[in-house]
Amino acid sequence: MKEAISQQKSLYRTQHGLKDLQKKWKIEKNSNLSTPSLDLAYLFPGREMMDFLVHQYFETFESFYRILHIPSFWKEYAEFLEDRRSASPGFVMTVLLVMACASCISRKESIRYIGDSSLGRERATLWIEAADSWLRHHSHKNVYLAVWQVRCLLLLAKQVNIVKKKRFWTETGTLIREAMAAGFHRDPSILGDKVSRFDREMRRRLWGTMLELELQASIDRGMISTSSSMSADAKIALNIEDEDLSDETGNEEKAKPPGEYTQTSFLHLSGTSFQLRASLNSVVNDLNTPLKYEEVLKYEELIMNELKKLPPWTRTQPPSGAGLSLVARTLLDVQLRQFLIMLHGPFARQEERTTRHSLSRMVCFDAAASILDQYKRLNDLLLSASISAFAEYIDHSLAMLEDRIIQLGTGYTHYWYISAGCALLRSASSPDSSLVENQQAIDRVARQYYRVLASQDDIHLAKEKVLNMPADQVSGTHNLFEDLTNSCHPVFTELQLDQSAAALPMMGTFESLYPDPSTLNVSLLLLPRNQS
Repeated sequence: MKEAISQQKSLYRTQHGLKDLQKKWKIEKNSNLSTPSLDLAYLFPGREMMDFLVHQYFETFESFYRILHIPSFWKEYAEFLEDRRSASPGFVMTVLLVMACASCISRKESIRYIGDSSLGRERATLWIEAADSWLRHHSHKNVYLAVWQVRCLLLLAKQVNIVKKKRFWTETGTLIREAMAAGFHRDPSILGDKVSRFDREMRRRLWGTMLELELQASIDRGMISTSSSMSADAKIALNIEDEDLSDETGNEEKAKPPGEYTQTSFLHLSGTSFQLRASLNSVVNDLNTPLKYEEVLKYEELIMNELKKLPPWTRTQPPSGAGLSLVARTLLDVQLRQFLIMLHGPFARQEERTTRHSLSRMVCFDAAASILDQYKRLNDLLLSASISAFAEYIDHSLAMLEDRIIQLGTGYTHYWYISAGCALLRSASSPDSSLVENQQAIDRVARQYYRVLASQDDIHLAKEKVLNMPADQVSGTHNLFEDLTNSCHPVFTELQLDQSAAALPMMGTFESLYPDPSTLNVSLLLLPRNQS
């Protein structure tokens, strides 16, 4: 692989071409987009695009992470559209972050790029930085519900748009600790009538969402979760529709059984398995106590029992909610099934050909295949495995990552690793074709760079598209929402659009990660799928 890359000059040139374009864009945007006098009105796109992005958010992210109360949001959103000057600062930031979350999945307009970032991602990053700056300058003495909602939305928007990804784990941990300082880990019912029934349930929802964000960030980072060692008595969110939440009557009486899908079903059921998942994450990331195989089998049984409890949710959905139950159930399955790979992975990677190691390889493949099958919503499962079947799953993975690169213009690293793995797998059955497969892997990566490079937008006109205003008006605007922060702390004083240039992993990475294809025992891969 290293030798093939060294001979591929076009990939190197393309990568550095994108890097040069990104540098030019940095100079262009820093001259205007970080000005303290920037009019916040120009952060918002046209009405049609704004409505589209807001609806996209509620049809996706709000169907599992419960951050907003849907009827309350739409009421305030209608008022916001009538008179934006009267909107509360917290709601302004909420709308910006809702759009930022949905921007990464929107296909309403053709995708154009600035360097290694799509225009949509640049807009989302600007919205993210605006909210980030507002939070930094917001008084910690006056932290109301909307502030916690903005904090959750901010982390979600950063995650899906790959903004400051290396800080995500630390930021989610900080959010958990500050939420505990505010008492979110205690069930609000202990305060009695001091907290309304509506606020109690919203606090439980936000706490559950924060826990899920922090746990998944810990899993992705390979760290033990903060939540694994804390003492908390907050109840899980009720399985209840937003329209049924009220202060007049008890919400518990209106809650639905787990088998009936509601807007909060994901968070409710996710809460029932949270302690197991937090414990599993601690076990697999414990550096001092290696897992024994008997323990792995015990944990596998616990996971499978939880998977069996997941309801099918076959209820017919209204057109407005079509597919939401499928999204929720898929995510509930995946967040449990990922631990099968994490538990069995260390044993599957060992070279021994014992029964237990073969079993671990089968479990890992079966779990990964199931996750990909669910993502692609395939009806016909592959019931037998071969090199071509493995390669087909890898092709599905590459297609998923290609979509992300197309949407954001960045995120090449995972694509590079899986492309290299695909080359290794195909070379395993035919070592003589190793050089050809390596070259094809490089070509796949290069095509992604070429696609982004071919769809570059004019840098000097990009500001008009990132901001909803003519470029010659950017630097002379006033701040429409002067009350968004203290007058001594302008909202955009430190606004920077942090972007990293396109980069590939180190060229010597693969020799240390993967064996020589000629030494790979293909028979270890040819394992039957678990048909249960």
